[in-house]
Amino acid sequence: MTTTLRAKMSPSLDRSGDHEMSASIHSARDELTLTRAELDQLREKEQELLDQLRLIRTATRTCRDQVRASCPIPADFISHLPVEVLVRIIELALQNPLPGCDPHHHVKRELASVSRHWRNLILGSPGLWNCIRISQSWSVPFVEAHVARSAECPLDIEVCLATGWYSPDGLGWDAFHGRLDAVLRCRHRWRSLDLQTADTYIILQFITLGGPISFKRLTIIDHDMTGLFWFGTYKDWSPVNYLKLQGQIYLSYLSELSNLETLILHIPISDEFLYGHMEFSLRKLKTFWLSGSTKNFRFLPDTLHFPLLDSLSVNVISARGLMEAIVAPNLHHVCY
Repeated sequence: MTTTLRAKMSPSLDRSGDHEMSASIHSARDELTLTRAELDQLREKEQELLDQLRLIRTATRTCRDQVRASCPIPADFISHLPVEVLVRIIELALQNPLPGCDPHHHVKRELASVSRHWRNLILGSPGLWNCIRISQSWSVPFVEAHVARSAECPLDIEVCLATGWYSPDGLGWDAFHGRLDAVLRCRHRWRSLDLQTADTYIILQFITLGGPISFKRLTIIDHDMTGLFWFGTYKDWSPVNYLKLQGQIYLSYLSELSNLETLILHIPISDEFLYGHMEFSLRKLKTFWLSGSTKNFRFLPDTLHFPLLDSLSVNVISARGLMEAIVAPNLHHVCY
């Protein structure tokens, strides 16, 4: 009986399992169909986006080509600068070095090592070699190289000696004379002379006794007052129209600079240097800056004549006598 019952029940159990399996298969197929449909939709969207991106890239490339065609921009822009612009950039670099750095020794060498183009440009530009310094750090060959490479450009000469050539730690006569002689041979090209040394008197003797001067700008910073007496003995200062002076001097000596247009004068405070009465005239002076001390000067009223003076700046001790002495009918700007 048991066997008969099992035989009767078996077909129904088998059909139930087949139904469940069939339902599971259909469900899996339906889910796969939905997933494939979703994947197809995503692929279509991806293709649409790729098509849009391709159009955008094509439009971008076209616009970039149009910009480059109308306004070409080289990858290495500075190498394509006009020579005049690049030379001006190098000039500014030489004029504004780091503190304590000699631009003609260090900056010029560094810039010349950038490329062969820069090196050839620097070596072949006379305007980059027209500033020449007489100092301990400039050897005679270095000075002579600047004289040669400056061609026929106007020269700016600087004499910067912390001590005189004659002092124990100075250059010595031979070294000093060798450097100075190299620039004296082209004295006709001098545009400016800047003296910052205790050797002012000797240098002015060499320069003025060798023939007429040509420079128009003169700067003297001298701690030895005797050097400035040379203004009173040498007569041909007519080319000079700009003077910047720091040191003790009899103001009447300045009358020798008959064409002076700009005077910047600083007179150190001193109780040892005594002056008499001052009276002088600068007929072409237009700008006058005066600082320091005039307490040892003796001015009489209306004795300093500057008929063309336009700008006056005064910052001195004991200025009353000075202001009463100045006669300047065309004065427009005063800083007191």
